[in-house]
Amino acid sequence: MEKFKSFMKKYWISVWLILVAMAVITVYVSAEYIQDQNRVKRVIANMGDTGKRFSSDRLNPTDSITPYEVPFSTEGDDLCPIAFQIYNHSLTDSSKKYQGEIYYEITAKLTDHNGETITMYDDNPDTTNIPSLPGSSYGFKKGDAPSYTFFANVNDMLSLDGHFESNEENDNHLYYICIPRTMTTVANDDKVYIELVATPYADSNYTRPLTDIDVLKARLSVSSQSKSVESGWSGSFQDSTRTDLDGLNFVFSGSGTSKLVLSYRADLFEVNKFFLDAHSSEHDSKFTYENGYYYEYETATVNGEEVKTWKKYAAPSGESWKTIIIDADSEDEKRYDIQLYMNNADTENYLTNRELDWNNKISNYFHYNANAPATAVTS
Repeated sequence: MEKFKSFMKKYWISVWLILVAMAVITVYVSAEYIQDQNRVKRVIANMGDTGKRFSSDRLNPTDSITPYEVPFSTEGDDLCPIAFQIYNHSLTDSSKKYQGEIYYEITAKLTDHNGETITMYDDNPDTTNIPSLPGSSYGFKKGDAPSYTFFANVNDMLSLDGHFESNEENDNHLYYICIPRTMTTVANDDKVYIELVATPYADSNYTRPLTDIDVLKARLSVSSQSKSVESGWSGSFQDSTRTDLDGLNFVFSGSGTSKLVLSYRADLFEVNKFFLDAHSSEHDSKFTYENGYYYEYETATVNGEEVKTWKKYAAPSGESWKTIIIDADSEDEKRYDIQLYMNNADTENYLTNRELDWNNKISNYFHYNANAPATAVTS
């Protein structure tokens, strides 16, 4: 004991410095551990939410593809162009961008309704060729390409690639497929479809698939859509029976001139910002945007006759409405594809919890007219 006291008296400063150093090291290590744990949690949270940060307005992250027919008029040019876009962010929240570089490849092949090799036009699959199909021009191209690359035979596989930089802002890439208009009148079991698969990769050699974001798929063809009797324009939702989407695709298409009106619940849906940017009032004088109102026909019976009045309504309390008005002229544009995305996490639950079928939900939260009167009565 005396030796210990003597030692401490002689070396107490050294012992004190050692103890202080050990305490500092302990605090530092503890702080670093906590910080690393928080970093890991943040990374895990980020990785768990990246699946839909590689997305599309027509292709879906699914293993089981539901065939889908895009409506077109049976009259018009020989080819029906179907546009689709690939995004480097979530459709439901554009602030959720993928934090990294994405190389991707989109493959396209011809299939039947079930995704199988086309055999319904020839008893021998090995001899089935494009000329034997209804129409011969099935193609694929990037949005800015001057022309399509067409399938030479039914077993062809076409592919295009794209690249999102890691430091790139929210972005989208536009692509088109085309299907002969003759296919609009063919029964689904006999239709020819184009099946698309977009696979994301970590490298430009396309050898290392990204596993933290989804592969996107679709199988698309065309169906007939009657032209509006009152004008050459019509409007319709392209996926009104599909409930597994982050949003909806709405199309106005036609010929001649017409006033097109689409009103939507802005507290539940938002329009693709790229569409809004491209057709802002500053860049496109045909477009007008109104906040706080929606348009709809009011029907009343007067002297035994049904009378319709085109009316402009203020948004009810607790609801937010926006309206897009287009002075359409097919000499300038024959078709407008408008994507509307669920704008918050509660939208899908809000719609699901309403005891209505999907078609009725659409009619409750959207109003549209492809031949709207020039003026409306304000209600």
